[in-house]
Amino acid sequence: MTYSDRRQQPRKAASQRIQVWDINTGKPLGEVVNLNSEGLMLVSNGPVENNLVFQLELTLNRPHQGTSRFELGAESLWCCTTDEAERFWSGFRIIDVSLDTIELIESLIDSWETDIVKH
Repeated sequence: MTYSDRRQQPRKAASQRIQVWDINTGKPLGEVVNLNSEGLMLVSNGPVENNLVFQLELTLNRPHQGTSRFELGAESLWCCTTDEAERFWSGFRIIDVSLDTIELIESLIDSWETDIVKH
């Protein structure tokens, strides 16, 4: 069974650039590929170690509902290379998030006019 098989909610592909930062290191971690209120997938320039907990800041290139950034806690579940040798996909499960942030994520996703992805 793959992680996508265990999802209770489908993810939507990001229709805007969302940069993801590791709050603890202050360094960029990657960009959101797809998202739902339970998890996200990133593409990054380096591998992300599995089974670690991260405090993340997501920065929107276009503000949504007056917000251009939000924070959440997430656990890294998997990482693999992309077709480009130096780029990596990684999957995260959201484990710590406020109700306001969940509402913001759901509203943001609803605003995207993209097809559901099954990565």
